[in-house]
Amino acid sequence: GLPVKTDQRSSISQSALAEQAQFGQRMMAGMRASFRGFHLIRRWVAVLKTDEEQAKGRPYGAQAIAAAEAFAKKAGPIATGPRNSFGIANRGLGRHLEDMEFGDLRPTPSDLAAGAADCHYIHAALAAFEQLQSSSLSSLNAALTRAHLQPLPTTALPPAPACWSGGDAH
Repeated sequence: GLPVKTDQRSSISQSALAEQAQFGQRMMAGMRASFRGFHLIRRWVAVLKTDEEQAKGRPYGAQAIAAAEAFAKKAGPIATGPRNSFGIANRGLGRHLEDMEFGDLRPTPSDLAAGAADCHYIHAALAAFEQLQSSSLSSLNAALTRAHLQPLPTTALPPAPACWSGGDAH
């Protein structure tokens, strides 16, 4: 692991410094997970926009376009919604990390609660992502295939258990 040492100019205790480092590592774990989820969905939506253009005038093209639009409408809030989305969680975690980097401070209960809330958003977004894949991806891919378009790949996003303390996402 990374050695954590107190700067002689700082009055923070070694245990408080270790808590700060652990909190920062949890925030980074959540930021990595939310970044991956956000950008995967954005890539899917971009591919679907291209597929929609290619589907125009093709046999089964109208069905492929409708399926792509419906899927993108469900996927968008998982990436960028105002709650329980990868984007909002990443932004919040980035802010908490910046706050922690200003000085040698033990994370306050409000810091920990705010970080836990953002980690909960990631947990909810991962669950929504899995639900979207299991409920909608196969029908979308069937419509794309009928229109002779490339189906979207099934993609597993790794969980972000290190984001929340003790693996508890709630």
